Amino acid sequence: MDVLIIDGHPLVHEVMGNLVRSVFGDVKLRTALNLEDAAATMRNNVKLDLALLDLALPECVGIEALTQFRGICPTVPVLVVSADDSRGTILAAMKAGAIGYLPKTLTPKVMGAAINLVRAGGFYVPYEALGHERLVARGTAAGGPASRPRLGLTDRQREVLQLIQKGYNNRKIARQLEISESTVKQHLHTMFGTLRVSSRTEAIAAAQRLGFRHE
Repeated sequence: MDVLIIDGHPLVHEVMGNLVRSVFGDVKLRTALNLEDAAATMRNNVKLDLALLDLALPECVGIEALTQFRGICPTVPVLVVSADDSRGTILAAMKAGAIGYLPKTLTPKVMGAAINLVRAGGFYVPYEALGHERLVARGTAAGGPASRPRLGLTDRQREVLQLIQKGYNNRKIARQLEISESTVKQHLHTMFGTLRVSSRTEAIAAAQRLGFRHE
């Protein structure tokens, strides 16, 4: 795993680097203070698996930082990590091709869960910033009916959420989905972080509040 952190503050490199290592384990971690440094890294024929990009770089602020980086590295998945948690900026970043958006106000636990979600093939968008209707629209655009928003979860995590809505315990969920109980626990841990909850009951309440219904 090869990850590039692009942020103008070295302290953020350290904090985010520790967080990335906690999620990915054995990872080649690279850092850049600006887009010029990032471009220099890419000129060394580095094949990145993920880039974490701040939107407040010294020479380029806002969505322009994302669009310029994607111009340099069009095939590298980009996870935005920014102090700007405004709805307009988040929507613009997702429209510009980001696979997720992490406000710097998130706790390390939630950030780790969000990065883990991205690693599993999902996307992360803070639902407080986007609002219910945007999440529903996102689910519809992905091919699902409007009554089943994705909530920022992977398909498997949504299956687990449906089953806990039905009252299934971990053992029954594992049997139903033909996975191990430890895998169920991992899905629950990541799901709780994504939904910003700490229990099954809170997860069910959050899902219902956002329009997610089990079948």
